[in-house]
Amino acid sequence: MIKHEFAASIFRYLFGLFFLAIIVIPLPALSATVSMEYSIGFNGRFPLNKWAPINIILENKGRTTNGILEIVVTAGSEYRRDVHDTVYSMDVELPTNSKKLYSFTVFIDSFTHPLIIRFRRDQKTIVYRSINLRSHYTSKGLVLILGSRIAPDFLSKLPKEFLPVVTRSKFLPETWYGYDGVKMVVLHASAWKNLREKQFTALTEWIKKGGYLVTASGLNYGAFLKERTRSLLPVNIVGFDRIFELNSMEEFCGQRLISSAPFLIVKANIEASEVIASKGDFPVIIQKDLRSGRIIFLAFDYQRPPFTDWSGRHSFWNKILTLKPSNEQIGVNLQESKILDSMISSIPKNFPSYFWAFPFLAIYVSLIYVNLYGLEKKQPQNRKYIAYLVAIIVVFSISSYGLFLYVSEQKDPSHNSFLHLKKSESKGTASSQMIVGLYSMQDKEYRINLGLKSHPVTSILPALDVGETLRSLTLHENSAGQSVMISLDRWSYRFFKFDTAVELPIRGKAFKDEQGIVIAVENMTPHLITYCQVYYNGRFFIFGDIAPDKKLVKRLDSSALEAVELFDVKELEPATSGTGSKTPGPLLKKIQKKSLKDLLLSIHSRYKSQPESLHLIGWIESAVIPIHLTNARATRQDVTLIEWEIPLDLDGKNFEIGLRPERFPYAGGTSEVNLADTGRLKRENPPHDKNRHQKGFMYSQDSHKRFITRPKVKKFKDSSCDLII
Repeated sequence: MIKHEFAASIFRYLFGLFFLAIIVIPLPALSATVSMEYSIGFNGRFPLNKWAPINIILENKGRTTNGILEIVVTAGSEYRRDVHDTVYSMDVELPTNSKKLYSFTVFIDSFTHPLIIRFRRDQKTIVYRSINLRSHYTSKGLVLILGSRIAPDFLSKLPKEFLPVVTRSKFLPETWYGYDGVKMVVLHASAWKNLREKQFTALTEWIKKGGYLVTASGLNYGAFLKERTRSLLPVNIVGFDRIFELNSMEEFCGQRLISSAPFLIVKANIEASEVIASKGDFPVIIQKDLRSGRIIFLAFDYQRPPFTDWSGRHSFWNKILTLKPSNEQIGVNLQESKILDSMISSIPKNFPSYFWAFPFLAIYVSLIYVNLYGLEKKQPQNRKYIAYLVAIIVVFSISSYGLFLYVSEQKDPSHNSFLHLKKSESKGTASSQMIVGLYSMQDKEYRINLGLKSHPVTSILPALDVGETLRSLTLHENSAGQSVMISLDRWSYRFFKFDTAVELPIRGKAFKDEQGIVIAVENMTPHLITYCQVYYNGRFFIFGDIAPDKKLVKRLDSSALEAVELFDVKELEPATSGTGSKTPGPLLKKIQKKSLKDLLLSIHSRYKSQPESLHLIGWIESAVIPIHLTNARATRQDVTLIEWEIPLDLDGKNFEIGLRPERFPYAGGTSEVNLADTGRLKRENPPHDKNRHQKGFMYSQDSHKRFITRPKVKKFKDSSCDLII
């Protein structure tokens, strides 16, 4: 009997160990089968306060596993009590015996905190890395060099204020803002084919937004014949030429390129480009501008002799860097603190509503007064009135909680947004910054979907109470697009912002003649642009509202230009008073009250010395860039400010409007120049375009090229306006 009990106890002990092993072993086993490699920035270097790429390679040698790959970036300081995390996450699926690369773009503004990379499954961390960033950051602008054969002394030929970095194509970012700290990219023909589709799209967008790319060809010019490359750089190669010298280099950078042995140049031309240097009839250095950015094409191979042996390489690259586009900022910047104050003070949900709160309080005060009066006058019935008084207080206290506080806490959150668009007529896209505020009455995590495109999202830190902690902001990407996840406490708010660029289908022209200035604006968006004002030569004028899908033309007479005094601070009050036909909403009203004066002063300070252009501002009370809360139905308010530089044609060439211009008044409200009332113009029907009524600003503009030809002015004796036909 004793032997059987001993054997049973041994069996139970072994079975317990076996059961424990089944539970414990899978986690380290899974960890052992998943390995991680990473690349930070560009070959380990990145500038601070910029966006930088981080590439992570996960290899799975075990069973299929799914999880979430996260990068945790910590910023702030303990002294300021603003230490906070931003988590960048991505869904991961690793089949058996697979290796995958995951590309992130993160914002790093400090090297004092380690960067964390972790792979998690079912809330358990499988792989974990902590990285010290101190040795990775740089204060110089980066010059990226990509190619198969880089000369050993190539890096020393660039100016000292730049940091040249040789990197591999597969580690280039997959977002345009991943090039935030990059000043120039030198991309050899051999590296084009190695770009993934997302990398090529990101590089293209970066160039169009002001990036600078230098590329070259040689015997291996096949990449420039690919349809994908030609969509960015339409190079037509007709052959080769064997030469011994390039005399045009002396004019370009101060020194001729001479060789004792013949070398090859590519005979090529590029559509809509500018030739910087040439050899006979064939270009050698070609400049191609794409919106705000620029591409330089070299018809020779800078990775081969005689260029690699040339003593003028330092001067050559110095000169190449001077061709970088200036990317001068368009428009002015508003004070972020005033925008945030306006958004907080105009939260879409007001508590409590005056319509319900006033009658509720009136009845409550009346009943209290009646009972106190009875308590004073009818001494024998004191107990009865005291009981009534207590009952009234209890009932109304419970009712106030149920009707106001409890009901509000159960409601969905609310959010509002402010979008600042800045556009130049010479550029097709408008740069923008969007601020989003989210307000909640309960403890909850919210997910905001930003769409399929990735945006550079950063958190705006709120003011914290003593002992309060700042929750992290999570940016998650998957096949459904990019989303922002924020955890909010009860009765709290949180802001974040992001920069982007949008296609803005609004066009304008202005010309000046002996009678004054005619301004034509065509609004091809589905939004009403209201409260429009025009700044010209130190003066503000009311332009009125521009209806959606319509064109508005107005004339500013020479007499008005001469009669109106220059802009002055004293004129701010009438200049900022009602300038639109529509009553502004709460958010627009608050923003105009707090920021419009600063906006007008900044415009005057920046553009008063530019008489060759006009500056137009207008407001839209709707969401130009839509965002959606995926797990709640939220009330919202949206305001968009448009700033627009319109060039002034001083001789009236190449100009056609097709509508009768109206005169418009001075924004300061001076009686001497209070011209004809601004009514609505007749619509000129443009050709139908089925793409124009889609949401957002991705519209086709090919049907409106007839907007530009020379005007013909016809006089009318019985009219104060000229008809432009």
